[in-house]
Amino acid sequence: MNNSDSILDRERVYTIYEINSAVQRLIRQEFPGYVWVCGEIQDLRIPKNKKHIHFNLVQKHPEADEIIAQAKAIIFENVKNRIFARLSQAENSFFLKEDIEVKLLCRVNLSPRWGLYSLEVYDIDPVYTLGRLAQNRQKVIEDLRKRGLLEKNKSLPLPLVPLNIGLITSFGSAAYHDFVSELKSSGFAFKILAFDAHMQGKSVEKDIIRAIKMFSCLPKGIIDVLVVTRGGGSTADLSWFDNKILAEEAAGFGLPVFTALGHQINTTILDLVSHKSFKTPTKVAQFIAEKVREFDRFLAESAESILDLASSAVERENKSLHLNASLLASYTQEYFARQKEFLGSAGTFLKETSLNTVYSAREFVSRAEQDLPFYCRSILALAKDKLANFSEAVSILSPENILKRGFGVVMKNGRPVKSAGQVSPGDLLKLLLYRGRIISKAVKSEEENEE
Repeated sequence: MNNSDSILDRERVYTIYEINSAVQRLIRQEFPGYVWVCGEIQDLRIPKNKKHIHFNLVQKHPEADEIIAQAKAIIFENVKNRIFARLSQAENSFFLKEDIEVKLLCRVNLSPRWGLYSLEVYDIDPVYTLGRLAQNRQKVIEDLRKRGLLEKNKSLPLPLVPLNIGLITSFGSAAYHDFVSELKSSGFAFKILAFDAHMQGKSVEKDIIRAIKMFSCLPKGIIDVLVVTRGGGSTADLSWFDNKILAEEAAGFGLPVFTALGHQINTTILDLVSHKSFKTPTKVAQFIAEKVREFDRFLAESAESILDLASSAVERENKSLHLNASLLASYTQEYFARQKEFLGSAGTFLKETSLNTVYSAREFVSRAEQDLPFYCRSILALAKDKLANFSEAVSILSPENILKRGFGVVMKNGRPVKSAGQVSPGDLLKLLLYRGRIISKAVKSEEENEE
């Protein structure tokens, strides 16, 4: 028999229950009483129809959002109401919810039946949780400030006439009715496009972000401002609005975001990043109505101012017109007086000038009558001399006188011959002389240059 066989023969066989019970005893020896345990709540389940509350208590890496350890935790029915009472009586009451860090008084235990290690919660330190919440809240605010998100939505200009309202709230709630009723009572034609959203509980983040994204996809001009509002409630209800992702979405929205979360004291992170925050739904509705009322007053004042300016302008122009009419009448009278005086002077001048012209014309005609016979005789004498000269020149150049000097005219076929080239041998030629004519026949023609 080998050693392994002897060990198997001597070794005791344990049941699962015995092992679990032994581990339970060891745990109770190590942790005989209650211990304070710090961790972050995850996977929280608070069902309405069950007695106990189950969740995981996790430890995260101090520099990264990474779980490095976790344990199951349970709040039994007999201590549940006491813990809830302590949370509601705290200076700043809050609810148990995921992602908050808590300090719990626990008993470490293991169930022999199920072999499950768990932390049984018997009490809670609200001061610790509120301190951690405040630290985390301040850390988120500082991160938003460094990224410029606290002022981003505030830098958007407010519309002059915010008549188209995007509304995120719970339908049928008092906040919804207060807001809508206040706008209706203003008498202005407001248009409200509302989105039904949970305004408390773990669905707040999902619903409001979904609503903001929906409103972001609307065409330009459908809404002028976005309002996120809810009715009054406890301080714990407001913790759902201390949400970094929700704040980032609201800060980056392209239109002014107004918040009215119904609390008189606390300011949420969503309030900090909004364009303007109000205490109640009625207050934000009154502010929007007053903006429209201001523009309505501005229009009325502008219309009155325009009428005053128009009346003043008409009055000034009327006075100017009367003055110009008076000046025109004066200038017209003065002009016609000057023209009348000018016409009188011109008439006298014209009369004198006409008389002088007539006298001069008469004197010229008289002299012309005296000089005309002389001028006529002189002109006739000159004409006779020119005529005699022309007659003598014509006589000298006449063909008869030329023929008298011994010249003749050669004719061929009744036409004078000017060039030898016109004559061919054998042509009959007629030679005209001063006295008589000669008929001859050409024997030869020679044409020489004019030189």
